[in-house]
Amino acid sequence: MLKKTKNMEMKYKSYKELNSSSIEEWARELDECPKRELTSDESYAFMCMGLLEKEIEKDKDKDFDNLLKGWNGVALFHKRLLIHTYTMTKAAKVCCGMMINSPGEMVMMANYIQHRCHRHKIKHVDMRALSEKIMPMGWFDQDTLCKFWDKQKYESESRYLLKCWIIRSLV
Repeated sequence: MLKKTKNMEMKYKSYKELNSSSIEEWARELDECPKRELTSDESYAFMCMGLLEKEIEKDKDKDFDNLLKGWNGVALFHKRLLIHTYTMTKAAKVCCGMMINSPGEMVMMANYIQHRCHRHKIKHVDMRALSEKIMPMGWFDQDTLCKFWDKQKYESESRYLLKCWIIRSLV
């Protein structure tokens, strides 16, 4: 879960700075951050999903469809992918969904994966692409995710204008 500490003050960029490459610039900067190793549970899940990926894709028992009915990381991640240009195997979605703790982390992961897919010309993410190209060195720690949650925020025009009005009224 993304948590704010007492010393963290959220500073938004001005909506005037927003452009068509803003998300890509954000992701490139995130790409330079160190990654944490996967936990033993995450590593185990990655191995299992990789070994069973073909079976999971068949999903004879409709387990994946049932998973999408709940309020969980996999269901949130699956829905978010509808607005991105890449697709994923069910196994890859399960691994990504397992690693997120909040809708905010899900948005950042989906955007980051979009960046990595574009960089490596990947249209469909399977477990091999996920482990070799998307997150070969692990995932980001909570401090990095909190920092980059704030970095992706832009102040809307109405909020910006309201803030200017408040400041002017105090002077």
